[in-house]
Amino acid sequence: MEHVAITGLGVISSIGHNLKDFNQSLVDGTVVAGPAPWKEGHENIWMSLIEGFDASEWMEERVVRNAAAFSHYAIAAAAQAVEDSGIEDFDPVRTAVVIGSALGGVDSYADDQERLDEGGPDAISPKFMVNSLLNMPAAHIALRFGLHGPMLSF
Repeated sequence: MEHVAITGLGVISSIGHNLKDFNQSLVDGTVVAGPAPWKEGHENIWMSLIEGFDASEWMEERVVRNAAAFSHYAIAAAAQAVEDSGIEDFDPVRTAVVIGSALGGVDSYADDQERLDEGGPDAISPKFMVNSLLNMPAAHIALRFGLHGPMLSF
């Protein structure tokens, strides 16, 4: 790879669902981290939830229904980055999708573990494994923009 260009920015975060709000929250020193709401008695477990995000503003209903939340966030951030870049036509073979995620579909794991505990193996979503794979956001982004170039998920 000779040249890499980052041409646009997008963000879905607990402190902003777009670049303007995110940057303003950083400047304001906004703190949203706090004790995990479902862990009474475990106040040492802190997190920062993404709240108020509406995936249907960024993707088709079938994608909302069939993809995990971390894919929703990545698709929305990618759409913002494409808009921010001003690029209207991509070379589909030469355009790469590179995604980094700390935990991937961990929420899918937690949801299906609860379903397993309460309802047994038949209660687990048939899309559990697919939704929790780390490369799914990159695949959804490639599909959304018709890209066939390299995909890297780490």
